[in-house]
Amino acid sequence: MPAPFSHERARGQGDELLFHYTTPAGVAGILDSGVLLLSNMDRLNDPREYKSYQLSATGPDSEALNKILRDDIWIGSFTAEGTDQSDDGYYSRGFGRARNWDQYAAHHKGAVLVFDREVLLAEAARTAAVVVEGPIHYLDEQTFFGFDPLRLDQVPDAEKLAAATAWRAAHPDRLYLMKSTDWETEKEYRIVLSADEQPRIPIATALRGIVLSEGFPPAEARVLATRLRRLEIERIGVLQIDWYFGTPGASIARLPGLWPDNAGVMAPRFDDEPEPVDRSPSCEFCQGEAEVTDVGWRCERCPASAGGVGWRTAQTSDEPV
Repeated sequence: MPAPFSHERARGQGDELLFHYTTPAGVAGILDSGVLLLSNMDRLNDPREYKSYQLSATGPDSEALNKILRDDIWIGSFTAEGTDQSDDGYYSRGFGRARNWDQYAAHHKGAVLVFDREVLLAEAARTAAVVVEGPIHYLDEQTFFGFDPLRLDQVPDAEKLAAATAWRAAHPDRLYLMKSTDWETEKEYRIVLSADEQPRIPIATALRGIVLSEGFPPAEARVLATRLRRLEIERIGVLQIDWYFGTPGASIARLPGLWPDNAGVMAPRFDDEPEPVDRSPSCEFCQGEAEVTDVGWRCERCPASAGGVGWRTAQTSDEPV
C-alpha cells in the first residue's frame, strides 16, 4: 500500500496526489459517509459551464441537446500539484493555494483532503463511466470553436443529436476540462463521470492525508480521530497549514486520538487504549521537548515555533475542545 501523506513527504510528490478543499461541514460529511459526492454542471462556477448551451436555431430543442452534452455529467474537482517544487515554502503544493483556502474551505476554516490519484480514479471507474479525467486547460475562447468546431447549424436537423453525441465523444476535454484563464491559479484537476444519478465515490482506500486550516474548529478537530476509525483507516498523514508572513508551511497536527509514528504518520487509536509512553516530540528548531496543549503542541524555549513554521502554538477559541 502506498505510504500515507506525511510531513517528511510533503514535497516533491509530483502528480500522484489530488487535493480537495472543503469546509468543516464538508469534512464531516465526507468522512461520516465514506463517500465523495460529485457535482453536476449547474453547480460549477464558470459561466461557460453552468449555463445551458444554445447550439442551433433549428432542429432539436436545447433541452434535447443539453441532455446529451451535460445532463448526465458529474464532476469531481481537485487541486493538482504545481510544477515548481522549490524550497521556498509550499507555494506550489496542492494544499498551499491561498485563494482555494478562502474560496472553497470556508475562508481558511476548513481542510484539504489528500487523495491518491490512481486509487481514487479506480474507485470512480467502479462507480460510473469515466468520460475524461485530467488537468483543466485555461483558455479564453468559446467552448465549441477552435480545432474541429461543433457547428450544428450546418448539420441537417435529423442528424444534429447524433452529431452532438459524436462531438462529445471526440472532444470531452473541451466540454469538461476547459475554463477561462481567470481561474488558472486554482490548478484544477477533474474526474468527470457519466451517470443517471449522482455518483458516490468511496474514499477510504484513496485517502492519504488531511491538511487542516489554522482556523479549523477545535470541536471538529477533537472528533477527527473517531471519524477516521469508523472508516477503518489505520495510518494517515494529518498536517496543519501555517502562514508565515504570507508563506504557506505545514507542521504535524497534534490532535486527540491521533498518535504519530517515527515518520509523523498518524495512527488513530481508541480513547480507552493506553497512551504511548513518549507523547512529546522534539522541536524541529531547537530540538527541545515540545509542550502539549489542548489544541496543539508548542515549544516554550524556541520563539520560532510561535511564528507558525514549527510546532503550532495553542489557539484560543470560544468553541469547546
